[in-house]
Amino acid sequence: MALGRGTEPGWLVTLDGLVIGDCGTFGPADENGEVEIGYGLAAPYRGRGYGKELVAGLADWLLAQPEIRSVRARTAPDNVASRRVLEHAGFAQIDQTAENVTYVRHN
Repeated sequence: MALGRGTEPGWLVTLDGLVIGDCGTFGPADENGEVEIGYGLAAPYRGRGYGKELVAGLADWLLAQPEIRSVRARTAPDNVASRRVLEHAGFAQIDQTAENVTYVRHN
């Protein structure tokens, strides 16, 4: 994710020493203190609660940073699992287009 956009690398998600996913931000916070996150888990680890834990933990950490006021995430409208992850991690839907559903979580 980071290498493709020329931004700082994110984090690998591990479980018992095995990499099961990754997460990070799409650059620094904007002038309003909002930052966008991205995340993903390997297929065998989806549907086990790791996504919610990952997204909630990343959002908690980001919102604890003084320059961050809100965390945004986007997913495809038909990605029901990712939408549930965001909702269970305390994000609220704020917009929907044919390509994306946008969620935000405030400090």
